[in-house]
Amino acid sequence: MKKVILVAFFLLQIINAISQNAPPVLPHQVAYSSSFEMTNNKYSDVIMNIWKEFGNGNFSKFPGYFADTVQLKKLTGEYKGSRDNFISVLSTSRGRYKTFDTKIEAIFSFRSTDKQSDWVSIYGYEYTEDNNGKKDTTNLHELWRFNEKGKVFLISQFARKGH
Repeated sequence: MKKVILVAFFLLQIINAISQNAPPVLPHQVAYSSSFEMTNNKYSDVIMNIWKEFGNGNFSKFPGYFADTVQLKKLTGEYKGSRDNFISVLSTSRGRYKTFDTKIEAIFSFRSTDKQSDWVSIYGYEYTEDNNGKKDTTNLHELWRFNEKGKVFLISQFARKGH
């Protein structure tokens, strides 16, 4: 009897350990992935540099950051095209502002473990003054996705005006 109780105890411990490591059952089907882990900050550093250089109007390092084809998804529309054209579009967009500043509230790098893809999530603010003197503040949340060569190929931007 003692052996049965001892075996049952160990079986319960094994079942408990397995169930604690099992992924949670989610109430909805996830289209891309629900398996992510935090990673090092090398990609966060890239995105912070992009934000900084965009604000300064310096696009000289941008070709090294982006893949041959880049896709940008935002509320006002979607862009998909060559890296060089994308950088040109960014430069034209930046040219509309006399001043441009940012504040980063949070940033983190993460990796989809089942899809083997690297992402960065950044949340912050843009403070702008256009060439006509109009000032504006925009809250931003962006998701940046990197390809296997470590280059940005997809950006999803979510924005809200004001503080």
